[in-house]
Amino acid sequence: MLDPVENVEHVEKTVLYHYTYNWPMTDPASGKPKKTQAVILGLGSMFNHSTEDQNVGWNRDLENGLVVYRALRDVKEGEELCISYGDHLTFVDADSPSQKEEEEIEEPEDLLTKFEIA
Repeated sequence: MLDPVENVEHVEKTVLYHYTYNWPMTDPASGKPKKTQAVILGLGSMFNHSTEDQNVGWNRDLENGLVVYRALRDVKEGEELCISYGDHLTFVDADSPSQKEEEEIEEPEDLLTKFEIA
């Protein structure tokens, strides 16, 4: 887990920030909940994102400071392992339903071309 100050001053300014997970914690001074980031290294940093076809799920083990990954279905040999990165992506989500709809929408005709002036 990253100290919130270190996260803002250092990690958010690097590519490492793209490999962090939101991590809830309790402020030791106030006892109030707050959020920081956890850096996920090893195989956990290798999963790609999919909005519609995730085959790996994950849970936070707050007590032990771990992220636990589990297959959501049988995974075929050679199949890419995908998780959800969440709703706030830093890239265009190619398999998002809304992204596909935007690509399929044709430009509307100019309404003025439909009227003839007599």
